[in-house]
Amino acid sequence: MKAFNTMILSMMLAASEAIAANGPYFLEATMTPADGIAKCGEAVTLSYKLQKDGQPAVGEKLRYTLKWEGQVIKQETVVTTADAAKIGYTSDKPGWFYIAFEVLDADGKQIPNPGSQIRQGPKKNLLYEIGAMFNPDGIIAKPSRPKDFEAFWALERKRLQDLPMDVKLTPLPNAPNADKVDSFAFSINCLGRLPVTGYFSVPKNAAPKSAPILADYLSMVTTDASPNVPAQAALQYNAIAIYVTWHGLETGHEPAWYATQRALYYPNGGLDTIATNTDWVFHDMYLRVLRALDYMKSRPEWNGKDLIIRGGSLGGIQAIVAAALEPAASLVLINVPTACEFNAAEAGRLSPWVLAGRDPKIMEKHTVAQALAFHDAVNFAPMFHCPTFVCTGFVDEVCFPSSVYAFYNALPSNIKKVMTTNPATGHYGTTANTAGNAYLKEHGQMTSFPN
Repeated sequence: MKAFNTMILSMMLAASEAIAANGPYFLEATMTPADGIAKCGEAVTLSYKLQKDGQPAVGEKLRYTLKWEGQVIKQETVVTTADAAKIGYTSDKPGWFYIAFEVLDADGKQIPNPGSQIRQGPKKNLLYEIGAMFNPDGIIAKPSRPKDFEAFWALERKRLQDLPMDVKLTPLPNAPNADKVDSFAFSINCLGRLPVTGYFSVPKNAAPKSAPILADYLSMVTTDASPNVPAQAALQYNAIAIYVTWHGLETGHEPAWYATQRALYYPNGGLDTIATNTDWVFHDMYLRVLRALDYMKSRPEWNGKDLIIRGGSLGGIQAIVAAALEPAASLVLINVPTACEFNAAEAGRLSPWVLAGRDPKIMEKHTVAQALAFHDAVNFAPMFHCPTFVCTGFVDEVCFPSSVYAFYNALPSNIKKVMTTNPATGHYGTTANTAGNAYLKEHGQMTSFPN
């Protein structure tokens, strides 16, 4: 299916652009095809011309880097003229192509913060970046799904159900929209090292069985979740809204405190010493995902029908787990998710970031490979049963677009599924799930969601 393209950026995009808005350079660039989606054997071309202070930049040093599936395949420095130049690339196999530009000084050193076009703050010293996908529908993960995958997770759900929730609620009278919604910090007993923590809000005087559930999952930031998120969602969608931390640490502390606790919860912690499928801290996080929903479904205000799930990056894999393992899930929005295709190296692609910098032979260790397979987004995909909206950006070098497609292409063909893409956006809040956001806006206050 042709991807649904968007040029709409999130609020974080505006913030990251502001970081890089000081330089005088601008790259006037046009890519063909414009949406960055090409067929194998078709040429992707980029016509570009450098400007400085709004005028053609002549005699400047411009370095471009080409990458295929994250690996550098060419780097060249050119001297700019008043005429447009072109770069072209063709692939005979499905995959991800990426181009980045830097401006160099007379000594060949990178000029920092050269312009205003970079949308990902951590890449502010680049001038411009754009990407393309060749036959993305043909990106298929190498099989890794254990035969007992669903039985394993059914048992984990049963173990959760047998554990008392022991919910602790702390009212937040000063939370946003306090005149219209009641907000709480919470802690819920869970299997694993840490409880479920976060915030939730419910419309004041909500009648029993009157409200949908809207569950948001925090991405990998070394901070607390924000009570503002569920307070706003509860008001906007007349929903019981929850925002769940990924780390399970208690709420209410300053960012510095969470940094000191990092050894308890960092996501790749213990990966080298995995002995069983439940050892890894990702497993604890997945159980917290489900436990949060179990509590929300027990709330008397839930209408018993509508359970909406959202998350991006690390929150994206949490949303995937929730949508796959929660039978009541009715709609899911998944933004630039991580933990897709842990065995991507077998297909010549980059593995998710938790494996970055590690000895590639780690995947030869059976206990590690098996544990990762039980936590791989691709292997959860066949269990999806509700409308699913996914997004990826073609300059995302954190959660790679090819692996996101590997997950997306593993979703069942009989569900509503839509992929939103953008050739010029990437991570750090710059890629918007435009189709999913529009669907939620249209149907978010309905009593049920159409299939």
